[in-house]
Amino acid sequence: MELKILILLGPVVVIPGRSSASGLHPSRGPWPVPRRLGPLLATQWTAMLRYVGSPKPGRQPSQAGYSFVELVITVGMILVITTWVMPSFLNYLRGARVEAGARTVSAYLNEGRQLAIKSNGPVCVAHTTSTVQFRTTNCAGAAIVAPGLSGASSNVRLPENVSLSVTSGSSAIFQALGNAAAGTTYTVTDLPSGRTLRVIVAVSGRVCLAPPTATVCP
Repeated sequence: MELKILILLGPVVVIPGRSSASGLHPSRGPWPVPRRLGPLLATQWTAMLRYVGSPKPGRQPSQAGYSFVELVITVGMILVITTWVMPSFLNYLRGARVEAGARTVSAYLNEGRQLAIKSNGPVCVAHTTSTVQFRTTNCAGAAIVAPGLSGASSNVRLPENVSLSVTSGSSAIFQALGNAAAGTTYTVTDLPSGRTLRVIVAVSGRVCLAPPTATVCP
């Protein structure tokens, strides 16, 4: 009601003060004091502004940051979630690692098959536990350099911590038409975890990944 009376008293001259994007506020900087109000109204105006801008009883000023209890609870929740998730993550990591090794071996076998078709002659994919090598005619023939795969020794290295062995048959030999001379079953082992997968070469020349106990392509 006092504000309405002050406005009806006529035009006022305002002393420029500071303002913000949200408008003037009694608690921010010198408040513009209207003139031509008289001593009594000017005093009431100033008192009213001080009351509006003063902090309310029972209200504490806000403080940024976290308390010690909140930090302890947060760290505890992180530890619980990590403990719960870590076994699943490690299990996934081991499975993904052996599968990646098996897919690499499968890709090298398919590369040997393509070399046999391209050269119109037999190509053997000879192997050790950590390397494979492409050879002409049979596994005792001349080594074939595969651009981008083999190094100066013509060996193609397998991924780290992956071991390759033959479960049945011998090193795969692909014929000019892309078929295999005989079926071969390879076992790919992830050394840190001991997990295995099989890579099977069918007589038709098909190369596939299979579970550790499989003997034919699924």
